[in-house]
Amino acid sequence: MATMPEIHFRLVAVSGDGSAAAALHYGAVLTAYRWTKPNGFMSLGTLPGNTSATPGAISVDGSAIVGTAEGGINPTTAFRWRITSQQTGQGVMNSLGVLPGSMFSRATSVSADGATAVGVCDSGPEILVVPFKWVLTNPSTGAGTMVALPSNALGPGWVNVRSISG
Repeated sequence: MATMPEIHFRLVAVSGDGSAAAALHYGAVLTAYRWTKPNGFMSLGTLPGNTSATPGAISVDGSAIVGTAEGGINPTTAFRWRITSQQTGQGVMNSLGVLPGSMFSRATSVSADGATAVGVCDSGPEILVVPFKWVLTNPSTGAGTMVALPSNALGPGWVNVRSISG
């Protein structure tokens, strides 16, 4: 009798309409996945210069996932993945960048439409975390603008902002 290899996935988030999910695969490196019924599990990839990606949240319709890319030659960086083909489930991952003077960023929540993300950056040598808000400015390229927020500015509906540990 053949034995199945161990597969270690952790469900991170489910889209509001239930059509998609973000999951984390524990293997040689951490890999972010998007699941849909038509396409199954599909790797999101990672940012150039990083070796792993961890999802943090998924938009209501499942078209956008935010999270953190890390490892490799680049520092820990927040990302936003967006779908480019509904038919194949393929998408593209973009860096959200870091705030001026910061070394790391992590995206932990995304708006219903996937056009806004929040998370934290470190604030420099003191390693204090600063909440940020990132807003999509160019839908065709996935580019956006990141701004620092006061720690009490996130308001209702934004959850799961965590501190940076790396």
